[in-house]
Amino acid sequence: MRPNHALVVPLLVTILSSCSGGGSSSELSKIPSKVWEGGTLLTIRTSTNQPGLLKTLFFERNKENGSHKRELSANQSVPVGDKSFLVSVPANVGGYIELGVPAATPGATITCSLESGGKELWKSDYQLEQPLGPNEACFVNVDVDDFSKGELSD
Repeated sequence: MRPNHALVVPLLVTILSSCSGGGSSSELSKIPSKVWEGGTLLTIRTSTNQPGLLKTLFFERNKENGSHKRELSANQSVPVGDKSFLVSVPANVGGYIELGVPAATPGATITCSLESGGKELWKSDYQLEQPLGPNEACFVNVDVDDFSKGELSD
């Protein structure tokens, strides 16, 4: 597992391309308890001292060309304090998890972890020391190749 450190980074406009090759894409307003047919049970743990936003992206790759066969994204507001999300995810599904504080002020703290089968796969925390500049964001994130195998991206 590689360490993943949060940084205050310039905010880039990211455009997620829709699935090619006949794939499907869905967006939800809350983190789902089950992705498609489900499978491996994941626990996403969050902790913030200012209102946060949890973003997830789950995708299944097309074996022939690597494009996304199907994709599911969800964004959910996270209240101050500790919160856990249980998500059942099928095999061969990768994705992205990000916890941020959209209107972060100095002293904002963020902690996020990902667990599967009682084993911690990833954990990151961050404390904002100075005000955010224009086009900056405060968050921690992880990319995962396959949630069912606990394989993080390089």
